[in-house]
Amino acid sequence: MMLAPGLNRRTAGEQQAVVLLVRGVLERFGTDVVYAEFNLDLNVLWVSLRARPGLLSEVVWLLRRRVPMLRLVAHAPDRVG
Repeated sequence: MMLAPGLNRRTAGEQQAVVLLVRGVLERFGTDVVYAEFNLDLNVLWVSLRARPGLLSEVVWLLRRRVPMLRLVAHAPDRVG
């Protein structure tokens, strides 16, 4: 889960631009993204991913690179073995 602080106070155009950036990032990961929802009322992005070592970190890194306002709420480090 990621937060987009203050996004719901921005214009509809700015909100849509952020949503399109997020969609573009998530589409790069194809079927590894199982579920994604951006609740603009709550400023919350929820993404569920298939289990693959390093995938969560990669997705978060790219999302933050494209949309720096996004803040990760929780992260369970990948475990190997």
